[in-house]
Amino acid sequence: MTKRIALISDIHGNQTALEAVVADIKRSNVDESWFLGDLLGPGPATDVLFDLLNEVHTTIFLNGNWDTDCFLPVLNAPETIDLTTQKWVYLGRVGQYIAEHLTPEHLAIMQQAPIHAEIKQGPLTLSLNHNLPDLARGRDLEVATDANAFTPLFTSDAIDIAIYAHVHHQLLRYSTDDRLIINPGAVGEPYFTHPRLNADRRAQYAILTLDDQGMPEIDFRKVAYDIATELKRAQTANLPYYELYQELLESGISHTNDSDYLKQFDPDGHYATELQSFLNQHQN
Repeated sequence: MTKRIALISDIHGNQTALEAVVADIKRSNVDESWFLGDLLGPGPATDVLFDLLNEVHTTIFLNGNWDTDCFLPVLNAPETIDLTTQKWVYLGRVGQYIAEHLTPEHLAIMQQAPIHAEIKQGPLTLSLNHNLPDLARGRDLEVATDANAFTPLFTSDAIDIAIYAHVHHQLLRYSTDDRLIINPGAVGEPYFTHPRLNADRRAQYAILTLDDQGMPEIDFRKVAYDIATELKRAQTANLPYYELYQELLESGISHTNDSDYLKQFDPDGHYATELQSFLNQHQN
């Protein structure tokens, strides 16, 4: 029996990009979808993203590092948010925005979602991950990294195919023992280090075909969407750090770790003050 599966990851709050991907999936005779994490932030969309994923029969739902390390800590561990660093003011304030716009039902899903899953389809066993099986963050699996770095994706000899996300880059390569590694790319924030390739801002995902013999096809997809519409939604939602989101969508450039750059968007400290008030309310 043949099954076509949409591999979706790194939506990052970008409703407009996901709408375009969902429309493409519906045209592509897909049976189900697997989501590999980073649903929320820094874009404005929250609850509607769950509805869109449900429309394409999402049967696997993973968290990513933006979910586990940026958003959830503002609720689960507010004392760990370091307001002396611009990076954490930014991440924490975006996390606050998400918390204020997410229903309890969807928050419960985020609180329980794993970062790794394994599934058997026909003769093959697949490992699904946001990044590493036990770590959602980090730069261990950049696309040009030595093949040995990918070995931890194969958590046992039974794994035939490892699928991961996180690096925002479509990829197909092989492990040192000739097992398959796939990355479907990013819906909300595609990225290339090569400037001319990075100028292509279309949303990315992939369609994996599995049958009784194995994997006959992987189709890497790119889908155009209206960035101006997404930015208008962000403005209407009063998204914190809107200017950063605009630059990210238009250029693919992220400044998450650049404190000097981030400071210009909070010169009077109002984001830090708002975040501090929110954290105080959620501390035990």
